[in-house]
Parts: sequence; C-alpha cells; structure tokens
Amino acid sequence: MEDTFERQAAVQEVEKVIHTQSNLEADLKFSPEYINDAYTDQSAKYAYWSVMSVQAKAAMDKKKWEVERQEEYLRKALMGKLDLEVRHNLADMGERVTEAKVTNNIYAHPLYLEAQAKLYSLQDELAELQRQYGLLYAAKDAMNHRKDMLVSLGAQLRQDSENEPMAVRGN
Repeated sequence: MEDTFERQAAVQEVEKVIHTQSNLEADLKFSPEYINDAYTDQSAKYAYWSVMSVQAKAAMDKKKWEVERQEEYLRKALMGKLDLEVRHNLADMGERVTEAKVTNNIYAHPLYLEAQAKLYSLQDELAELQRQYGLLYAAKDAMNHRKDMLVSLGAQLRQDSENEPMAVRGN
C-alpha cells in the first residue's frame, strides 16, 4: 500500500515537471508577426516564473532548516541520550564499557536508526527541492533572455521598416 502511494507520488511529480516544462516552452515562444502581443504579456510571464522560483527557493530553504534541525537532534540530543542509556545497559549486564561498544550500540539502536532514516529522507527531499529550484530559476532566467530577444527583434524590425523603400511601404 505504501509502495503504491510512493509510486503515485513519483508519477505525479514527473507529470508536474513535464507540465512545467511544457508551460515554459509555450511561454518562451513567440512569433515576430505577433511581437506586440509578446511585448504585452512578457511582464506577466516573467512575474509568473519569478514567483514560481521564489516559492521553490522558500520550500528549499525550509527543507534545509529541517535537515539542519534533524542533524542537530541526531548529533547532539539523541547521541547524548543514547550514550547514557547504552553505558547504563552495558554496566547493568556486567560488560566492560568501551567507546567502541558504546558507539556500535548507539549506531544499532532503533531510535538512532529511525532518526538516521528520517535524516536521509529529508536530505532526499532537499535534493529534489534544490533540483526544482534550479529548474525554476533557469526558467526565470530564460524569461529574461526572452525579454532581451524581444527588444533586439523589435529594434531590428523598426530598422528594417525604416530602411524599406517608400514604394514598398505603400506611401
């Protein structure tokens, strides 16, 4: 059941990326014949991709904080708690307490393994959010390039129309 849910989530993520890429491709395209329309909607398209990029950055930063918090918990609070627990357990069993035994028992402890698994999961999520942010930042940058291209093309079209002979223009 959980495996099916994870597969469905992965499929949805792929569909979301494909949808985003197709939206970006459509937003970047324009025809010189409709350059005025392209000028008109450029700011809205740039704003959309900028907002998407900012939202992705915020999600990525939040996940970074969660990863740092989990690392801190694992490294300090949990290790300290488990260190005391393991030392007491070894002493209660009459075993000689060595650093190697304490360390090995900590790393094999269910609480440590659970916290470590959570950390790995958070790191995987962070990597995915970093990838998404990179894509959306590139999309925002592509919209800047589109703007520059519109400006250049507009200047070129103006220059071409000024250089046309009067008879061609119809005057």
